[in-house]
Amino acid sequence: MHFMSIYTFHAEHKTAAVARFKESGGQPPSGIKMLARWHDVGGRRGFTICDSDDPVALSIWSNKWSDLMKIETFPVVNDEQLVKVLSS
Repeated sequence: MHFMSIYTFHAEHKTAAVARFKESGGQPPSGIKMLARWHDVGGRRGFTICDSDDPVALSIWSNKWSDLMKIETFPVVNDEQLVKVLSS
């Protein structure tokens, strides 16, 4: 299943978030395949698309960053999957 995460840095923790990202690369734990990640040009938000069937791994990944940013994660479907939904 695909998920999109939108993360927003807490302004007071941006320096710490940047340092953690430089150190770790922000890679997901086992059980998650990161497909893409983008960062807004203002440097306050980012967007990640990943594939996983493991909600615990998704929670662990979010929890490791939740002290520095707000993270919202949603299941998403692609166009082909949406067509199936709209056709039912």
